[in-house]
Amino acid sequence: MEKRGFCPAVTTYAAMIHGFCKKRKQEQACKYFEEMIDEGIPPYPCTCELLKNCLLQINERRIVQILEDKMRKSSSCSIQELADTMNLYPQRRNGTSETNLWA
Repeated sequence: MEKRGFCPAVTTYAAMIHGFCKKRKQEQACKYFEEMIDEGIPPYPCTCELLKNCLLQINERRIVQILEDKMRKSSSCSIQELADTMNLYPQRRNGTSETNLWA
């Protein structure tokens, strides 16, 4: 999006992610979620919950864990705090270092 001179805000990302989840296009939703995290833009908690539930419906626990780990490693404290929203296991703090979600 930025290549075209458009710098999306949290509301834009949230709308895209919610729309892709509604259409059951989890891969695209994850792409925008990751982009948002990489840009240091904290997602809304409801966006985290929605994406997590969307991925769990298709048995993609591994991807939820990867996203949680990526959030924990973010330079943004707000994003790190939101990682708990993606946590499948309350006692779990460290996980895989995989980066390719759909491998």
